[in-house]
Amino acid sequence: MSVTVHDGDDAAYLNWLSEHPEGFVLNAKRLSTDGACSIHRATCGHILVVRNHAIGGFTQRGGIKLCSGSIDALLAHITSIKSSPLIEIRRCKRCEAIASTILIERRAEEFLPSLADPAGTVTVVVNAFERNALARALCMEHHGTLCKVCDVDLEHRYGLLATGAMNVHFEPRPGRIDEPFELDPRTDLLPVCPNCHMMLHRGRDKPLRVEDLRRIMERKRIRSIAPGPFIRAE
Repeated sequence: MSVTVHDGDDAAYLNWLSEHPEGFVLNAKRLSTDGACSIHRATCGHILVVRNHAIGGFTQRGGIKLCSGSIDALLAHITSIKSSPLIEIRRCKRCEAIASTILIERRAEEFLPSLADPAGTVTVVVNAFERNALARALCMEHHGTLCKVCDVDLEHRYGLLATGAMNVHFEPRPGRIDEPFELDPRTDLLPVCPNCHMMLHRGRDKPLRVEDLRRIMERKRIRSIAPGPFIRAE
């Protein structure tokens, strides 16, 4: 679904709102390095009023408005135009267009030049489902933020620095992967910490299942506490 960007034209923005009452608006700063945003419904009062009713307060100064009928389309577009390594899309408490704040965290290699072509860009191969910000948020809203492999709680361990740092792993129910299907983030994605996520995918075209990695870890734990050979004292 298309995204309309309103930058420097308040009249066009307000006209879009009146014509698309079922749509969504992503309120963002014009500066590409500022990753703070918020999503609202087109009818939300928070995006219909500007402080002191100043002319140009909607799209003609520091902010721009991205409008669409699809939240996924808005997330994809804001990711394409922001250079910030962390984009935070906040939930509006008034209209609740999204259930919780969505964090889009880019990998470090996305900001590095290609070694083969220093003037070019890096191609990063990732699972599209695992990198979908809305699906990721829905997954963690349903499952929580504990790693399903090792049970680590990153925020409990590192504090606020780790808020939203949990990865999600694409693990569809058996039989669904070989045929077209619509992703259900609550059943096809699982929260996993970055370490376990690396192990699930490491060196494999087809990743391990979460339960398989749990068994591997348990076998390693048992071996590590097993008693060693008995040595007779002289």
